[in-house]
Amino acid sequence: DTALYYGRDGIDKIKSGKNYDFILIEDEMREISGYMTLQELKEIKDFDIPCIIMLNKEKENIKEHFIEDGFSDYLITNNIENDIEKIINKY
Repeated sequence: DTALYYGRDGIDKIKSGKNYDFILIEDEMREISGYMTLQELKEIKDFDIPCIIMLNKEKENIKEHFIEDGFSDYLITNNIENDIEKIINKY
């Protein structure tokens, strides 16, 4: 299933039982950060969907911090056309 949700809408879909192969999370959303989104998702009982953080080029040098914080992987938005296929095949 493929869908596009933002912040709390996405969290609500997961809480309602929707399941996805993976979740792409934009680092800088208006209402809630990517990190906070991941933290709320991890509070959901039995949550185990891989979460991939989408970072702009300026944050590429700190990408490993996001992995350490619990994201499964990352994409650099400037290179998304090349990286998205790798993510789809991986998850």
